[in-house]
Amino acid sequence: MVDNATDNEQPPKRRKDDHVRLESWKSIANYLNRSVRTVRRWEADEGLPVRRHKHGKGSSVYAYQIELDAWQARHHDDQDLVTCHHDEADLQSASTGVSRWKVAAATVAAFGVGLLTHDALVPGAATSTTDAATVPASSEPSPQWVSSTARTLAAPVFDLWADGKIEESLQANLDLQHRLRDVPQPVRERVAALLVQHAVSLGRLSDAMVIAEAVSDTDHRAELRATVLFAGGQKDAMRRELEQIDSFENESTALLMAMAGLTDKALEGIAAMGTAEEQRLRSLVIQGMAAMQAGDLAAARSRLNVAALTLDIEDQAFFFVALDLLSGLHLKDGDLGLAIEVLEGTMGKRKRAASGGSGIFFLMCQWQLAKLYAEDQRSDDARRIDTERRHFMSIANESFPLANAELTT
Repeated sequence: MVDNATDNEQPPKRRKDDHVRLESWKSIANYLNRSVRTVRRWEADEGLPVRRHKHGKGSSVYAYQIELDAWQARHHDDQDLVTCHHDEADLQSASTGVSRWKVAAATVAAFGVGLLTHDALVPGAATSTTDAATVPASSEPSPQWVSSTARTLAAPVFDLWADGKIEESLQANLDLQHRLRDVPQPVRERVAALLVQHAVSLGRLSDAMVIAEAVSDTDHRAELRATVLFAGGQKDAMRRELEQIDSFENESTALLMAMAGLTDKALEGIAAMGTAEEQRLRSLVIQGMAAMQAGDLAAARSRLNVAALTLDIEDQAFFFVALDLLSGLHLKDGDLGLAIEVLEGTMGKRKRAASGGSGIFFLMCQWQLAKLYAEDQRSDDARRIDTERRHFMSIANESFPLANAELTT
């Protein structure tokens, strides 16, 4: 149902766990917790599995997380990969590399299936599992590894959703919940956040709240409850949850805080997340929202324009919200054509981003686009988009506002 980009270079035959693709040197470097310079050297000297997509006179790179996992699992004892470079960020993270893979092996053993690695590419699985049992209690996986591992585990759920297999994706969500008991807590709670987002994208608000309530960390539980309340249109209750939070882990929580008028708290949280450039762009979205709330539409338009043009699909919720708000501003200015163009011209990127856990924001943008088409008397386009939205909402709870919205053409 959600289309994937077609590459000139065909990847290997897809297995059930070959699903997460990194689309740039930057995203590959972030995933491996190294600098771009280092991963380029690894690709040239050590055979890091980076692929190239040729287009026009140039090319772009991409890599599959599962292949990077397998490559690093084979190289994690090679000290040259850890010590032969002088990049400061790499040196700071090198000490966590071995323990990270021990935790990964323990996770695989707990699941009893090849969710994190190709079966054929990890010949020493039994030994790795034994080693994992000796990890000191003080050893903690890096936040980057926790996030990427959680996304790998949850990816089959989102793959089914993206393919339009709605009931199957709900069952996969439920199955994964039952299989998380022995997974390290940081990964388990990050997966829970993804499963809440997935359940919300189906309009299954009661299921999403059950997942949220099972989270042990008080702040994280409040974040997830706020997400469910937002989807249900309960903005006052959402704000009460957000006011209780001292710190938050999910970037989308900053957006909810901004929607609730908690701008300073949102900006403070964003300042501790991601690179300086990511912080700048996300802050622009939050500041744009604050400007809209204050009635300063010129300032809002200026900030959201920059963010919408620069953010990529890895920013997911911020990417969607910037586009949605910018489209709304153009409509307020009376420029229906430009309002449509903002959403219509980014359809492909938005569909790819939706598969990463931001389905609710994707569907909100689609609902906005359907209404714009209807206003522009493009009835066929409006019905086509709305039919897709209704399909994704086909098993929603009756109380889910987005599922009950009616399009007038």
